[in-house]
Amino acid sequence: MKDPRPTIGLSLLPAAAMWLASCSPTSIDGQAVGGRVCQGGASELLGDLPCGQFADFARIRLDDEQPAHAATRDIEIYRDPVLRKVSGYGQRVFVVLRLDDGTAHSSWVSCGRGTDKDWCGGDGG
Repeated sequence: MKDPRPTIGLSLLPAAAMWLASCSPTSIDGQAVGGRVCQGGASELLGDLPCGQFADFARIRLDDEQPAHAATRDIEIYRDPVLRKVSGYGQRVFVVLRLDDGTAHSSWVSCGRGTDKDWCGGDGG
C-alpha cells in the first residue's frame, strides 16, 4: 500500500519556489533591481543611513528636472542586486517615485561616501 502522506521535499517545493522568486532581482524601467526595502518609513535604516535620505535626494532631483510634476503618491526603494555597500557608509538603491497623475520617475541613488553619511549622488554616484 502506498503511503498517502506527501514527502517533505515535495510539500516544501511551492514555498521554496516562492521564497526564491521573492529574493531574485526584478526589473523596473529596464533596470535589474533587488528586493524592496524601506517600507517602514523615512526613519527606517538601510545600513547606517535613514531611508528618507535616498527618497529626499530622488524628490529633489525630480523637482529640478520637472518643476511642475504631479504630487508624489508613493515612494518605492529597491536594493541594488549586485552592489550592497559602496565604501564606508555608502549604499546604492533604485528609487521609484509614483506620482498622482499615474506616471513614475525612477533612478539610481547613492548615499554615503567614505565617512560622509550626508553625501548623496545620482546614477550610482
